[in-house]
Amino acid sequence: MKSSRESGLLLHPTSLPGHEGIGTIGRGAVEFLDSLQRSEQNWWQMLPVGPTGYADSPYQSPSAFAGNPLMVDLSHLASEGLLDGNNVPVDGHVGPVDYGRVTAIKPVLLDQAAATFQLTGTRADEFEKFRSDNSSWLADYSLYAALKQVHDGRSWIEWDHRVRDRDPDSLDEARRSLSDSIRSVEITQFFFEMQWESLRREASGREIGLVGDLPIFVAHDSADVWANRHLFD
Repeated sequence: MKSSRESGLLLHPTSLPGHEGIGTIGRGAVEFLDSLQRSEQNWWQMLPVGPTGYADSPYQSPSAFAGNPLMVDLSHLASEGLLDGNNVPVDGHVGPVDYGRVTAIKPVLLDQAAATFQLTGTRADEFEKFRSDNSSWLADYSLYAALKQVHDGRSWIEWDHRVRDRDPDSLDEARRSLSDSIRSVEITQFFFEMQWESLRREASGREIGLVGDLPIFVAHDSADVWANRHLFD
């Protein structure tokens, strides 16, 4: 049984050392758990782990539910045969993240892994269960992310008025025309979820608790507000 007094550290996963230009929730995170265990720490406190928004802040996320795809460990995807290991970046990373460089490279590789995942059909049942279990937010977020990309990253209030105001016919057309991008977002979220759950199991096996964090408010430029405007003033 743990004592009444415990200690731990606060560290955002993106600050972990690694080889992808940004810390991930893969091998580097497990190595950090090992260091916590060796130093007899009981808690790892994190900042929000959702996608970053304005100024790359985890407190301005385009979703209150999604995971940050930049924290997916590419080397793990390569080990599953979803990526060519020769394409995984090998530059060392310590210190502040160069988001400009990372966001120019990593999403392309994640799209490649998602395409391979879809072609191979591996873990298809798990993926469909993930989609079903997270249907309350995943469909809106994946559509929002695809629309944001075709609108050059602009806030939803600047989109074509038909999709901005969620005209049903326009949304149906967007789902058809952007189906590949939407599915890639869903699969990447599945990658994040699988690696996140693996990290939680690793932490539990070392009797280390993970302490989360949330913004006080959801971001205005988010799938949450765009899809649920009736809940916001």
